[in-house]
Amino acid sequence: MMKTKHNVNIANTALHYYACRNEGLSVNVIKHLLEAGGKELVLEENDYGMTGLHELCDGINRRNVNNQALEEKVLSTMVKLGGRELLVKKDRNDKSARDIAIMKGASDKIKGMLKPTFVSIPQSVLPV
Repeated sequence: MMKTKHNVNIANTALHYYACRNEGLSVNVIKHLLEAGGKELVLEENDYGMTGLHELCDGINRRNVNNQALEEKVLSTMVKLGGRELLVKKDRNDKSARDIAIMKGASDKIKGMLKPTFVSIPQSVLPV
């Protein structure tokens, strides 16, 4: 996957930067990125060892409250693509996406969606 360096000098994929860090989540942009990049993109890490899911969780409660349903939809799709492998990934600070979500005050629903329980779902399923 192509990474780009931005003014913060962290190599991010488009999923990291445009879909997960931006204030306004765009389900359509994320859908197209995930269709093109699939599991490989979801598992891609930036220079801090963070996946797009880590970045999504880092933005919880920083975005507009009305975006919680969108966050849940994007999170669900990313977890379905990356499976348990994504959920157990830790960044360079030894934090999983769930650890970050808990620190950021995520809802119980989101915390539950991030439990590393293996569920086998075909990659062709993109509910976004």
